[in-house]
Amino acid sequence: MMSLESPSDFASFEAFDWSWEGFSLKRETHKFEQLIIQRALRDSAGSVTAAAHLLGFKHHQSVISLISGRHKELESHRSRSRKRHRTLFSKATVTPKTRTTTAKPLVLHVSYDQANSKVTADLLSGEETQFDPCLGGEMALRKLSRGAQYDLIILDIEREGLEIVRRVRKMPKYRGTPILMLSGEECEDAAWRAGISDFLRKPQDLSQLKSRIDRLLASLRDPTA
Repeated sequence: MMSLESPSDFASFEAFDWSWEGFSLKRETHKFEQLIIQRALRDSAGSVTAAAHLLGFKHHQSVISLISGRHKELESHRSRSRKRHRTLFSKATVTPKTRTTTAKPLVLHVSYDQANSKVTADLLSGEETQFDPCLGGEMALRKLSRGAQYDLIILDIEREGLEIVRRVRKMPKYRGTPILMLSGEECEDAAWRAGISDFLRKPQDLSQLKSRIDRLLASLRDPTA
C-alpha cells in the first residue's frame, strides 16, 4: 500500500479507520484527489506550473481547472501569478490581419454533429464571442496548422478526441490555448493527461457549458481568474 508523509492529511491506507457504512467511492476519490493536489502545491511552494509538472500534467491550466472546478478550497494554497502586460488576444487570427486587443475572442468548436454546433453557437449568440464551427478533428488540425489563432478550442468528438488534444499540444502556438473537452466516454483522466484545460461529461454536465466557456476565456484576460 502507498504511504503518504503527513500524519494529519496523508495517513497510510492501512491505518485508515475503514467502514462501509455510508461509503461513497466518488466522495472518497474526490477527497484523495484533493489531498494529492494539495501535496503537489505544497511541494511546489504554491506554483501551479510546478505542481502540474509533479502531477504529470502537460499544462498548468489542467491544475487551475481542477482547483476552480472540483477543489475550490485549494485556492488559498496556490500562489498568484502577476498579470500579463499583453493580452493573448493580440495574436494573429484566421485571417492574415493582426487582431487588436479589443477583438472578440475566437472559439473553435470541433464536432461531427452539425446540431451540436448549432446548439453551442446559439448558446454564445449575443455574446462578445466569435464562433467557428468545424466538422471533425482532421479539419480542425488543418485550420490550426494554417496559422489560425483561436482563443478557445471546444472538442466534442468522441472517437479521436484524445489524439487531437495531443496533436494540438505539440503545436507551439497552441500549447497554452484552453481546450474544453466534451465526452460521454470514461476518458476524463486520460484527457487531463493529454493536456485539456477543462472537461464536461455528456449529457449530465452540459448545463455548465456556458459558465465553463466564460471562465476559460476569462483566464486568458487574467491568468489568476
